[in-house]
Amino acid sequence: MQQGPNSIFPKSILEGSRRSEEDSQCRAGWDGLERRKDVLSLAQEVYDRLDRQDHLMLKFHDDFLVHLAETKQTKDLVNELLELYKGSKFLVTVFKFFVPIVAAGAALILWIRDHVK
Repeated sequence: MQQGPNSIFPKSILEGSRRSEEDSQCRAGWDGLERRKDVLSLAQEVYDRLDRQDHLMLKFHDDFLVHLAETKQTKDLVNELLELYKGSKFLVTVFKFFVPIVAAGAALILWIRDHVK
C-alpha cells in the first residue's frame, strides 16, 4: 500500500479490528490512497471543459450562419410564392365579377337572335 505525503491511514488500520455497522455495510472501504487532485489539475480540467464548450459554440455559430443564409434564400422564394398567391386571388375575384356579366350579355345576345327574326 503506497502512502502519499498527504495520505491518511485507512480506518481499518487505525481502529484495528473494531468495526461499526456502517463499515460492515460498505462494499469497499477506503484503501488509504489519496485520489483528490491538486488545484492545478482541477484548473486544467476546467480549462479543458471551457475549450470544449468554446469549440461547440463556434461549431453552433457556423451552423447557425449557414442556416441563416439558407433562410434568406427560402424567404425570397416564399415571398415570390405569396405574390403569386395574391395575384391569383385577384384574378379569381376579377373572374367572379366578370363571368356573370359576360354570361348575362351572351344570354341577352342569344335571346335577341332567337326572338328578333
